[in-house]
Amino acid sequence: MELWMSAELDSDVFEDFRFVRESVQRDVNALLSAADYGGKVADWAAIPMITTRVAPEYKEVARLSKDGRSAEFRLRISHSDFKQGTPHQRRRLLLDMLATCVRLMSELGARGLDAERLSRDIQRLSGGK
Repeated sequence: MELWMSAELDSDVFEDFRFVRESVQRDVNALLSAADYGGKVADWAAIPMITTRVAPEYKEVARLSKDGRSAEFRLRISHSDFKQGTPHQRRRLLLDMLATCVRLMSELGARGLDAERLSRDIQRLSGGK
């Protein structure tokens, strides 16, 4: 499985997101390549929405492709929590969102995925960084 991250952002959080996203994506992909969590999801797209906008096009999305190989998530992260957070708190917000994605993958029918172990390992990445 490989994680790809983008975002739907307000411009006032762009630089802070870019900095945190790079390390989170790198660390999660290193985790995914070092351990087998089962299942057949190969491509994982995570797109946090860190915006004050609430227009219809900013609805949360959680979907698994019909063949179960691709998962896409567009989930909200509180704009004010992200903007006011320290780099460690911002990292934690992204990792918490990714752990939620893993739980949702399981609920959507990602068969054979050890979602509990993967979620726990992702949560551990927030310690001390």
